[in-house]
Amino acid sequence: MAKSTTSRQKACLALAELLKTRNIHKITVNEILEKAGISRSQFYRLFKDKYDLLNQTIALQVDMIFSDSANISLVLDNLVALLEVTRDAYLTTSLFHNEYSELFQIYFEMILRLFTRHINQVQGEQVSSRQTHALRFAAAGSTMMILDWLGGGCREKPRQIAEELIQILSSFILYE
Repeated sequence: MAKSTTSRQKACLALAELLKTRNIHKITVNEILEKAGISRSQFYRLFKDKYDLLNQTIALQVDMIFSDSANISLVLDNLVALLEVTRDAYLTTSLFHNEYSELFQIYFEMILRLFTRHINQVQGEQVSSRQTHALRFAAAGSTMMILDWLGGGCREKPRQIAEELIQILSSFILYE
């Protein structure tokens, strides 16, 4: 990993790599420490436990996935990828039953940033105060849709959920 990578990023990247082969319950903090190259004290200064690290890993991946939101096709593909990662993490752990409000906050902020960035790029200017309020409402509803999907056993395909989120965004753009 690059020297400029922070301990938080190293831990998140290490966990993401470990999650490719095992679920969160089978991964130990020691394995994360070894893969990330950080100390136990660094880990516990940054995270409550490995489940807190998982939530922060999802948040970091969200930031990386949505760095370019101008291309709606790319946004759709990125949403599908994010939903697949979240579904896999959710279905392999009972993590989120106690972390609901934290997960809601992560997704709310992610969707709000995504919608705001896209509207800014489509309009070529910053969203207005009025638009910000409407975007917060749309982001909250979209977040509930994702959490309902997770809680309902992820019966729909991630692409279907992503397409519905894009429709919400498109409706908002047309409304404005």
